[in-house]
Amino acid sequence: MGAKHRVRNGRRTYFWTDWWTGIGPLRTRFPRLFSCCESPFITVEGARVHDGAPGEWRLRFRRQLGLAERVEWDNLCREVQGLPTDHTEDEVSWALEPSGAFSTSSVYVRLAQGAAIASFKDVWRTRVPPKIKVFLSQLIRGRLPSGEQLLKRHGPSNGLCALCGAWEDCNHIFFTCPTARLMWAGVRELLACNWNPAGARDFIALA
Repeated sequence: MGAKHRVRNGRRTYFWTDWWTGIGPLRTRFPRLFSCCESPFITVEGARVHDGAPGEWRLRFRRQLGLAERVEWDNLCREVQGLPTDHTEDEVSWALEPSGAFSTSSVYVRLAQGAAIASFKDVWRTRVPPKIKVFLSQLIRGRLPSGEQLLKRHGPSNGLCALCGAWEDCNHIFFTCPTARLMWAGVRELLACNWNPAGARDFIALA
């Protein structure tokens, strides 16, 4: 939420999961690419092409990119192209405080004003049974028993989707897995709509 990495040699910063460029982690802003990347925990240093032109990256994916992924890839390349680098260690600061130091009060203010709270309110206002409201709130917070969550809790999982082999978080299960995208294609055909949510927040926004 507030830990911002200043990349130098890139060895202590994860390319997808840490916030080091733009307005947040790349995994949340490019979910389709993250869902099919081969190494979800690759570092920035590991993703760089050291013997090529400056700004080139060696990111591998588990399958050929479709049109939506190509659009995300072009946007990603434009964002990370030409970022400076040197041989010193990466630095981490707390972006929610001017001093750069962590404080619990800044976390509270962010939670009270951020989009996540607004999304929770939208969930509780929906006209669906209470059990579905609880399910949706858990989906938004990423608390459902996905491969990612099972791996964090040392459960019987390697964190990967059993159907496609991609990194399995909640958004992958319901929105970015090829099987999920097939389901959404059926929904669009059945309802004659253009719904194509990339994550739980996009789905809640449809309501």
